[in-house]
Amino acid sequence: MESSAHKGPLASKFTELPIGERAGASPTKSFVTFACSDTADFPVAEPRYFTIEARLGGPPREPDGDVNALRDAYATVAHSFSLALAKELGCKDNGGLKSKPTLTPVKAAPSPSEGTLEDRQ
Repeated sequence: MESSAHKGPLASKFTELPIGERAGASPTKSFVTFACSDTADFPVAEPRYFTIEARLGGPPREPDGDVNALRDAYATVAHSFSLALAKELGCKDNGGLKSKPTLTPVKAAPSPSEGTLEDRQ
């Protein structure tokens, strides 16, 4: 449990997903961060943040199979556990988690160096 949500760019190994406060997934692990507020256990104005991870157990190894399907599977597990925990804790609006995960990656904002020469002049 944390008192603030993480900000800043994700590590390059993660695909950012629009789940909860922040989520990322790869073919070997994923995480979901959600905010919990307005519960009997957390009667303060500021929400508490929870980060749930799902990862491949055992020694590190290369993923075996369709990397996109594996990424989606890990993200779905992390989302399902996060939603169950948010419901169990009584978080307002289930911690901002939808009933099903959105597995379409978030589009990254273009960097200032991208674009055409005309765009940069």
